[in-house]
Amino acid sequence: MRRTRKDCIIVDGGADTGSKGRLTSIFLEHTHGDFSVTNFDDEMVHKCLLIGTSATKVFNSNGNAIILIENQQIDHTGQNTSVLSVNQLRAYGVDVDDCPIIYSHNGVQGRQSMICSDIEIPFEFDQNLILLEASGPTYDELKTLPVEWNGIRILWELILKQI
Repeated sequence: MRRTRKDCIIVDGGADTGSKGRLTSIFLEHTHGDFSVTNFDDEMVHKCLLIGTSATKVFNSNGNAIILIENQQIDHTGQNTSVLSVNQLRAYGVDVDDCPIIYSHNGVQGRQSMICSDIEIPFEFDQNLILLEASGPTYDELKTLPVEWNGIRILWELILKQI
């Protein structure tokens, strides 16, 4: 899938909800509900997956690591891969341009990044996929790296007390 050994999240304009696998994110909390996921093949159904708030280490356009906090993510840590829902991010006010920089749309070159609170986070384009380099943060990184929120803010101090 990729020519590098980095772990990445697939940036998916067709996904209705983000799903985080074990290689790219950790879960900080879970809600009281669960979710069933149906893939394009109705036989590929995953039932009773938890929903919660995830933390992911990503890099901004300057190459600095930051922690991306996302609410309402499907906990799919039983698998390696993760999906970032472009429209879910947009619903939370994130400026997402998932058009690769080698293409243009309406005469404007694709930016291939997302902007959260004036912080640009670049995507990669590899083998026709838009990817976000990511990894699950360590507990020390959760305490020390800058945090960017996508979704409803929760009390970060309470989460830090739990880890």
